[in-house]
Order: sequence, then C-alpha cells, then structure tokens
Amino acid sequence: MPNYVLAINKDKEFLRERCDEVVLNLFEKPRVTKIINDLKDTLNANVNLVALAASQLGIKERIFAIKFANGDIRAFINPAIIRTNGMHLSRETEIGIDDVEYIIPRCDEIFATYQTPEMTDNCDMNKFTGAVAEVFQQMNDLINGTLVEDIGLEILPGWDKASEEERQEIISMYLESLERKKSLSEDIVKSSPETQQLEKQINFMTKLQLGEIEIAELTDDEKKRVEEELKKKETKDAISV
Repeated sequence: MPNYVLAINKDKEFLRERCDEVVLNLFEKPRVTKIINDLKDTLNANVNLVALAASQLGIKERIFAIKFANGDIRAFINPAIIRTNGMHLSRETEIGIDDVEYIIPRCDEIFATYQTPEMTDNCDMNKFTGAVAEVFQQMNDLINGTLVEDIGLEILPGWDKASEEERQEIISMYLESLERKKSLSEDIVKSSPETQQLEKQINFMTKLQLGEIEIAELTDDEKKRVEEELKKKETKDAISV
C-alpha cells in the first residue's frame, strides 16, 4: 500500500461519536478537498471497500465517499436523508471495520441533500436506490455515531440452515426491540431543548429543499447587508484558523 494512503481507523468508541458539520467556505475548501482526496486514495488502495467515512480516517467531520459500480468515487459533505420510500431487510457488514454480518432495515429509495467542494452556498439533491441507497444509509448512520452492530441483528452460525418460520420469529422479536429503542430516542428528543432545536432546523431545511417553503426575495439594501456580514464572517473564520 502506498505511503500516502491513511490507515483505516477501526476504534468503535471513536466512531460512535457524532461527527461535526463541515464549514464549507473559500478558506476551508482546500482542507476539505484534501480530506476527500484521502478518502478516494484509500478507497482506490482497498479494492474491496465500497465506501469510507472521514471518521474512519480519524477525522470527525460529516464527509463520506462512495465507490460506484463504474469505479467513479463521489464524496458527500454534510449529507442528510430528507425523504424515503419503502423498506426492506438488508444483510450487511460494517464497511471497513469487520466482517460480522447483520440484518438491518433499510429504505428502498432515499432522497438526500449534500454539498460538494464546488458548492459552498447551496446543496445538491439526488435519489438513490438499490445497493447505493443501502451504503448511503450505513455511511449516514456512521457519521451520526451509529454502527450497524448498534441497531442490526447479528447473523449467528446456523442462521442459513434455520427454517423460514424460525427466521421470521427471530426477525419479529428484533423489529419489536427496534420499536422500543425508537420510542426511547423520541422521549430523549422531547426532553432535550438542544435536540428539539436541531430537529426543527432539520425539518426547516428539508421543507426548503422540497420547495415547501419559499424564501422572499431580498431588497438590494438587504442583499448588500448580507454580503457585508458574510465577508466579515469569512474574515473572522480565516483569522481564527
């Protein structure tokens, strides 16, 4: 393996920490581009890997890259899944971490927003289906600090030889446990002002991306004031770096 390829971080305690949002402006663009290049180099050097998150390189930021079937590698910055359709049970391993197999519910198709190094002011939105949608969901979970083993059903020896009735019984028990975990998470959100505010912000951005909210056009004076504020902020960010 070439010297420039970074080692993959498999420290699960580190990976369980939620990654920070990426500040993507002209001053941060070179640093973010380097992270993406490191992700691409590592994916190219590990032919069996189909995706990798920045946290797996020891960088706790909301960036991951996916290797598509044609060999193209695309990076996603500050991704968010804003809408889903359908549901199925997927059989997965922790990509780049270990080979233990799990069964986990995944959406059939997802609509996601994200930024790229070329998009410092707005987001792109795309629909993903099939294997790409499953990988996107796993990587999105990972940058939120959730591993497959945290919410998946581990496939134990003998699973493939079990009868369909036995498998369905186990899966039913597993899905019931997920519902209990979901209810507990919702209670935590309701009891925390910080998570409630974050949820409101996510809901607002989702409606904005889907065109359910329209932003009034700014006057020339308002546009000028906003531009001046942005310049001040970027100057302040540059000085703090």
